[in-house]
Amino acid sequence: MNLNQYQEVANRIIEVVDYVLFEELKIYPPERYDLDQANGRVFLAASFNPLQMGRSMNLYESADTARRLSDALAGLPVVITRKTGLRYIIPLNGRPQLPKLVELPKETKRDIVAIGVRHNGKVIAKPWSRIGHVMVVGKTRSGKSTSLRLFAYQALRDNFLLAIADNDLTTFPMLNGHPALFAPVAPNPQAVYELIEKVNAECDSRAALFLSMPGHPETLDEYNKLAAQHGREPMRPMLLILDELSNTIILSASKQKQFMNLLGALGMRTLKFGIHIIFAAHEFTKDQIGLIRPQCETVLAFRNEAKEMSALMGCAGAERIKQDHQGEMITNKWGRVKGYFLDKSRMTGGSPEAITVLSEKEAFLVKRSLAEMGGRMSIPLLTTWGLGEREARSLIESWELCGWLFKDPKRDNARYVTPKLAEIVSSRQTGQTVSSPQIWSQAAVKPDQTLNMGLA
Repeated sequence: MNLNQYQEVANRIIEVVDYVLFEELKIYPPERYDLDQANGRVFLAASFNPLQMGRSMNLYESADTARRLSDALAGLPVVITRKTGLRYIIPLNGRPQLPKLVELPKETKRDIVAIGVRHNGKVIAKPWSRIGHVMVVGKTRSGKSTSLRLFAYQALRDNFLLAIADNDLTTFPMLNGHPALFAPVAPNPQAVYELIEKVNAECDSRAALFLSMPGHPETLDEYNKLAAQHGREPMRPMLLILDELSNTIILSASKQKQFMNLLGALGMRTLKFGIHIIFAAHEFTKDQIGLIRPQCETVLAFRNEAKEMSALMGCAGAERIKQDHQGEMITNKWGRVKGYFLDKSRMTGGSPEAITVLSEKEAFLVKRSLAEMGGRMSIPLLTTWGLGEREARSLIESWELCGWLFKDPKRDNARYVTPKLAEIVSSRQTGQTVSSPQIWSQAAVKPDQTLNMGLA
């Protein structure tokens, strides 16, 4: 095999590795690079001088360092080996590729946020509690807006309230007037500032309710469990989406400092009360990153042209994503990811209530309960219909908190479907007539069945 054809790309890789190690991590770069082949595989081996590594050995051997280099190399794997001294092995052929398009499955797990897939087919999906606040950046047509709709769609599925800042109503026009909105969609900087003040006031209100609740809850889940025990109304979680935030801050003119201070205070207090925030923009300034980034558990960087910004956000390499790779992102936790695509029609189908997503299986369970049991729901009943006990318990508890089930004292305090849930099911448009065999045979498509790994 002629290795000369790989020399140019090897030289570019050397430049990137040297830069990341020396300029960003402040450690010595490799002393030597060798371009080699074995069993039809071409690779670049980077060797280090042990005398130069000193006390930084842990940093050289860290999986985080390998991931950071891989991100900077547009997803090329970086393998750390110690067989003949510390070396980094970087394959140059047989490179894994992200899929061109991955649609969000029709069936998704309640309370789990699906984000996308990695090049190896691994699905990135985490509970809201591990998502925390989110920072999203990306140019026009990079996939940023689709990712915001993806979060909103799943929040509606999980009975969240929504608070949305959407300049000119370009990202969320389909949610204008939706019953889950905490306040009208904010279309300009003044309205955004007022929306943030309302959310801050909501935190004050929730703090008072937390204080008055016996048992001293520290999280929204704890509060709602205690509320059920004491006969109080449950509290819904909320998702605050602040799109085009950087531009909004700049256009707030004389209120810029107030705006920044309010954002900083809000980010530090809202999670306790079940309020998640998505900070989104085409680009963030260094000062804005300094304020927002430390508060965000999850950072998603789509295609942009700001190398320094990507590095400061912990997503080095996002500036090198190609223009036609829409939906591709660098993340602070999972490396390079292809974000799930959500067609806008899934946000607009049916009545506004129908966008509060029930899965096919859940809708079938409600219909069966109404038809066969007069609307009665119980854990033993659901287990006889095919659910595991844990799944049945989770479903009953979450629907009860949503106000979709109620205990009827006239019928042994058994749980029954509320008119609200019955209305959601009746207004829901599935596009097909669902039968029992269809429901129980449905499963999410396995990544290895759909993803073209693109190995050379």
